Amino acid sequence: MRPTLERLQLATLIDRGLLAAYCQAWGRWKSAEKKITAEGEVFTTPNGFQQKSPYVTIANEAMRTMEKLASHFGFSPAARTRINIQPDARGGKRDGFSEFDDDSQLAQRRRFFQR
Repeated sequence: MRPTLERLQLATLIDRGLLAAYCQAWGRWKSAEKKITAEGEVFTTPNGFQQKSPYVTIANEAMRTMEKLASHFGFSPAARTRINIQPDARGGKRDGFSEFDDDSQLAQRRRFFQR
């Protein structure tokens, strides 16, 4: 993903902290969602009360963090509308997202998000 962000001039070396934070939030969200799937959204306390799993809170907070950081890199359709990509040296428009149109790239993305 980083080479695509660099080629589109959406991220540079100084952006690595934000990108790392996004990746960390994504990993935290993925881990929490696995726990929720395995254990459920609600658990019963020793006193017999139903309580929301702490993993739901963790997943929700990670999702909010990802949403905030995603806008910096154009990771959502709305964020991409605000991106101004400059023409490349050959005079044509650079469309870094068109590389995802072919089936092999789509399969690669699906494998990435299934991790």
